[in-house]
Amino acid sequence: MKKTLIINLTVAVLTVLLVVVLQRSGWIRVGALSGEPVVVAAKAVEPEIAYDAPAQKIPRNMLTEIETISDEDARSQAVDAAVASLGADDRPEFLTLLSGNHSPAAAELREALVRRWAEASPAAAAAWVAQLPKGAAYSSSLKQVAIAWADKDLAGAAAWLPTLPAGASHDSATMDVAYEAAATEPLTALRLAGSLPVSSERDDLLAFSVSQWAATNPAKAVEWAQQVTSASLRQQLLAAISVAMATQNGASAAALVGTALRPGAQQDRVAVAIVQRWAQTAPQAAAAWVAQFPDVPVRTAAVQNLLTIWTPQNTTAAGNWLDELPAGPTRIAASIAYTNALASLNSSYEQPVQ
Repeated sequence: MKKTLIINLTVAVLTVLLVVVLQRSGWIRVGALSGEPVVVAAKAVEPEIAYDAPAQKIPRNMLTEIETISDEDARSQAVDAAVASLGADDRPEFLTLLSGNHSPAAAELREALVRRWAEASPAAAAAWVAQLPKGAAYSSSLKQVAIAWADKDLAGAAAWLPTLPAGASHDSATMDVAYEAAATEPLTALRLAGSLPVSSERDDLLAFSVSQWAATNPAKAVEWAQQVTSASLRQQLLAAISVAMATQNGASAAALVGTALRPGAQQDRVAVAIVQRWAQTAPQAAAAWVAQFPDVPVRTAAVQNLLTIWTPQNTTAAGNWLDELPAGPTRIAASIAYTNALASLNSSYEQPVQ
């Protein structure tokens, strides 16, 4: 009897101890000993991957993973996958989350996400960017909005620009919109560029825009450029127009560079660029023009470029023209260019079929 009592007391003590342990570990609800039904709850288990994104779609370690990818294509695919995993409603909150992270991966992901947002809803994306503090994240995000908006709705993007506060970011966004406009609406690009403060970047934008115009309406582009009051800028614009004209009308481009540009390094560079483009479609005509050059270094450079392009097209015609050149430095340079072009041509023929 006494032995049985001791055993029962031992079991009772062990039971109480077990209950206390289970209560503290979260496996049994307090009050289970008072006669209430015992409820055993599954113990909380931490997930293998914790999530930062508001919609629980982007793992915290994703930025680290993107950062460790060295291959550019694979890195771009990882960024695209992260952006695609977020719905439209998640973008603002996740972008806010990224704004406090200054790592390269965060910047790349932010730019891609803002770009995607701006492609779908440029006004909403622009409004979000406007509330950012001025800095690198603001500037890079503004650039993505400007490019995406101009590509989707040029008129809307142009109307948005005046709403931006004056300063470097406004000017940069204006340049982004203008570059996007240049290919399809060069006059709009020129108007936007003309609103910017004088700088070498603005002048480059004007030259690019007017060259795009010259590809479709060279006469109007030349007329516009000749009215520019700054002599140096006017020369830069006419040089850009000359090069743009060369592919379609090499003779007109040659005439323009010979009459509108002052002799010097810029004229020489443009002359060589014209030969490079003219020789693609009419090498014999380009050769006749080059033959008129005085015997100066630009003639040698033009001849070298001409024969490099002409020889693979028509080896016999190029060789006959070379034979007619008078002895001297130009003929020596031309012979070298011709020989190198032949060697390159023969080498391509000898390559085995893969």
